[in-house]
Amino acid sequence: MNTLALEELGAFRQHVYPLFGCRRNALFELLDALLTAPSIETPAHLSLAPSCQRGWGSLYDALNAGTMDLTQLEQLIASYSLSSESTWYAIDASVWPRCDAETSPARGYYAHPYRHSHGQPLVAGWNYSWLVQLPTRCSSWTAARAPADSGRERQCGGR
Repeated sequence: MNTLALEELGAFRQHVYPLFGCRRNALFELLDALLTAPSIETPAHLSLAPSCQRGWGSLYDALNAGTMDLTQLEQLIASYSLSSESTWYAIDASVWPRCDAETSPARGYYAHPYRHSHGQPLVAGWNYSWLVQLPTRCSSWTAARAPADSGRERQCGGR
């Protein structure tokens, strides 16, 4: 890694850590394990990653009772693009059909490949779209871009 990339990684880590609430240290080690593990199977397997100094029980506890400011975390992650030689993006536009919700706000009419209304491939409902930047290597990870919801921070102690 070059010096600039290490500085950017360090800055990212310094911005992420304060966004974690309860179980902050365990969540941060879990994040390190996610980023450095050769494969991701279960939290128990992640506890075996060299960057993780905690046992599997601590990681499960962090996932169950840990808290984070999701809105700010989503905004922070969205501010970093994947570094790649070429920039490839994919768009997913999914329709949630709700033909029976006539008084719901923001309900519109959208094309749907499987459901039809009065012989037309249009249904009443909501459209959800995701724009993601694709990595250059084969992976299921993407950098998603979506509007952040407000007020999604979990409270301490929830199980």
